[in-house]
Amino acid sequence: MSNIIQRFMDELPQSQLLGVAIAIIVIGLLICFFGYKLMRVGITVIGFSIGFFITAFIVNYFTNNNWITFPAAIIVGLLIAFAAFRLYEVGIFLVCGVCTTLTVFSLLSSYDTWWIYIIVIAAGILAGVLAVLFIKPVCIFVTAMSGGIITVLEVCQKLQFNHTIVIFVVGILLGIMGMTFQTSLEKRKN
Repeated sequence: MSNIIQRFMDELPQSQLLGVAIAIIVIGLLICFFGYKLMRVGITVIGFSIGFFITAFIVNYFTNNNWITFPAAIIVGLLIAFAAFRLYEVGIFLVCGVCTTLTVFSLLSSYDTWWIYIIVIAAGILAGVLAVLFIKPVCIFVTAMSGGIITVLEVCQKLQFNHTIVIFVVGILLGIMGMTFQTSLEKRKN
């Protein structure tokens, strides 16, 4: 998986890499500090993405025809997005599961061994299940930590700073700031 992402990033022109990095940092900060508030948007986007990419992969595997693959992927993506939005707990499971999976994968992607994928998937499933059981606190925790760690990882990657423990600690500190902010937003609302 990391090889696929690396190949994609290697093929982008240098001017687009900066734009991608800025987008990742901005989205990471939004998730870190406003993750719970943006949950419905996140549910819809992740639902669409899951439906789109799985359908595109499957249809392209069998047909290898973009005229069939792309419309089918959009239609299924929209259906899954609608279902995830309407079935809130399914959407919560998907958002927290995907955020955790991406974060754990980003932290462990330097290890190129098969068991990393088991850890990544197990962490995503566990976070999804816990989020359904304890919606608000787990969603705030997962979004704050995911956003914080992904943001710090991206900034450090652009600065070519590769000290994993420092990146992890700073990401957690940013995540704690995000949890504090999100919690204060929720307390003000009540």
